[in-house]
Amino acid sequence: MKWIVPVIFLIILLVPVHALEVHIFIDKNSVNLGDEIRIQVSAEKVNRTMDIYIVSSTGDGKLLCHLDENESVSDVCGQNITFRIPEDWKEGTYLVKVLVNDVEPEEHFEEFEVIKPKIKDVDIPELVYQGKTRVKVYVETANSEGTKVKMRMVGDNTDYIYEEKTPDFEKEKNVYEADMVLNLREFYERTRDISDAIKPGSYILDLEVEYGGRVWDSRRIPVSIVSPEIEISCPDKISIGNPIVVDIKTNRLNDYNYDGIIAVLAGTNFLMYKKVHLGEDGKARLQFETAGLDSGKYTLYLRDTSETSTISYRDLAENYYDLDPNNGYAKIIQAEDDVLVSKQIWLMNEENSRATKVSFSPSKVEVFRGKDIELSVILGEAIKVTSYQFVLLSSSDAVKIESITTPDGFKLLEKSVHPDYAEINAVSYGENQTSILAKILVKAAKTGEATLRLSNVKLYGKNGSLLDTDVSGADIVVLKPAPSSGGLNVNVSILNETNNKTVKEEGNNPPPAATDVTASTTPEVLEQNVMDIDFRKVFMFMASFLLTYYAGKFVSKRIADRRSQGKR
Repeated sequence: MKWIVPVIFLIILLVPVHALEVHIFIDKNSVNLGDEIRIQVSAEKVNRTMDIYIVSSTGDGKLLCHLDENESVSDVCGQNITFRIPEDWKEGTYLVKVLVNDVEPEEHFEEFEVIKPKIKDVDIPELVYQGKTRVKVYVETANSEGTKVKMRMVGDNTDYIYEEKTPDFEKEKNVYEADMVLNLREFYERTRDISDAIKPGSYILDLEVEYGGRVWDSRRIPVSIVSPEIEISCPDKISIGNPIVVDIKTNRLNDYNYDGIIAVLAGTNFLMYKKVHLGEDGKARLQFETAGLDSGKYTLYLRDTSETSTISYRDLAENYYDLDPNNGYAKIIQAEDDVLVSKQIWLMNEENSRATKVSFSPSKVEVFRGKDIELSVILGEAIKVTSYQFVLLSSSDAVKIESITTPDGFKLLEKSVHPDYAEINAVSYGENQTSILAKILVKAAKTGEATLRLSNVKLYGKNGSLLDTDVSGADIVVLKPAPSSGGLNVNVSILNETNNKTVKEEGNNPPPAATDVTASTTPEVLEQNVMDIDFRKVFMFMASFLLTYYAGKFVSKRIADRRSQGKR
């Protein structure tokens, strides 16, 4: 039996001690610099020394607790080990390590992340005048509830906007989104005075991340506020009965509840308006019904008011829908910052799919002062016309309207002729087609320029239907009379617009101002000579007359002198 004790001792020496069972618990997987972390270590008593550390690959770390042989962790280190991460440590992955000092050191560890609160990314949309949009700031932090993102916009030594937000949406691990509202209307809304609005220009967006009463990160980003932009997309011609579908595109992306755009469809004795509601993409679609509308030309107006107008939307839409922002009255109603765009739309009858061109022939005229010139009001092609009426207007007193006549086959219902305007109303009972509506005689009264244009044109075709028209005017230049070598010449030069354009396109230089171009290939000049006077003959006649006259007087005087001497 004496051999049993040595055998047992030998077994103890030869059989290795089993690994120590150690459990490490950390209350957080990640922690911000300056925050506390709570650690629990559970291990049985052993006759070995034991150390508990926080370590990292960056070199930062600390010994949290040391145990001698057979000491209990809870007795020496406590139930919980609380440790505040120093603010000057580097961010990264850290270990809570339990080191058992044995023949071969035995390590047990648990990982956690140390994070410095900071801005990871910023999403800034295009900033539009008087807009209200979102700036997304992405922040890395271990504690989103205790983190604040502060934003202010700076320009001209003034802090315009201040916003503070706690990031609340976790985009990815430890990265949270702060949805900041950038309200560029804020300053205007305080006073309702357009002079206080934040104007387009360059500014600085100042961002800060604050945690635990300290600013950990900041950015200063140059930004620009731009003017509003609007684009209209819709067909030029629409058959009556089909809706007018208008696609609108703006640069107001993600604009908070913006409804400052008005759409107005205006025609003869017709007006309809709608407010435009933009989507997050800055786009919208409108629809106007055409049922019951007359055929003809309509104009679609889109006005971005920037929500600064002092009058109601109804008043603006009904009475000032085409008001130019540069107009003096626009400043009175705070509409000088408006953006106004327009587009012409033709509503067509099913039987008439295109507009009839009404123009002058010639469309460009050069004439010497004092001369008459005849122009024709013509159609683009010969069609059946049952009735028509129009008003002729002259833009200046350089020319005077003298007469207006209708072609054969038309009966005048009404005609009025004045130097600066004329009005005609005619009807036809025949079946013939025509390409001429009237012939107009005007006098070149003063040196200068004038434009003849047609207004209130109504053209009725077959079956009495009102036709859509595309009307253009005529330009007249009145020149000073220019005497020529042989006599006094008065020229009337007629320039055909189509051929004149062709000459300019094909030649290297534009034609001279007095170049005469007609519809024919060879340029022709309508020239009339009035008062053909040969000044050389006139001069010789006058010289002969005076010579004879004075010679006769001289001879008469000599004879008289001789008679008086004879009497003496």
